[in-house]
Amino acid sequence: MKALSLTLLSFLCLALSTEARIGETLDECIKRYGEPAQRPQPKTLLFHKSGIAITCFFVDGLCVQISYKKLDSATRFNEREVEILRMANGSNWQLRPDASRNFHFYWSNEICECQWDRHTGLLQFEALAEKKRKADEVRNAEKKLLEGF
Repeated sequence: MKALSLTLLSFLCLALSTEARIGETLDECIKRYGEPAQRPQPKTLLFHKSGIAITCFFVDGLCVQISYKKLDSATRFNEREVEILRMANGSNWQLRPDASRNFHFYWSNEICECQWDRHTGLLQFEALAEKKRKADEVRNAEKKLLEGF
């Protein structure tokens, strides 16, 4: 019973301390995760909190993509931890039909998509609006290449 209580407490602490926050500002992310450990690219911040590397990508001042990976390369997120982080990002998650691949799982809800690579341990959330923006950017670049034909 004591072990079960400790396990549940650990999951609760994980959920409270590392909730993904698609749509938060840079200042809100810094307040939530602390000072960035790195700035690998101009719009990207890397945080370390509770043994987890958190990478936030910003567009127009808002976080549109967050990825999580445990700092200890020998450990991976388990199914329960992935579920806790998904629930922190909303409800009504639907497992996509193509999620039956060996190590990859995909979910979506009304605001974002989630991808979990069970092999590498990477858990990533991306706002649907960001996916649309990227697709529009690719379409516009392709259209521009074919102007005048």
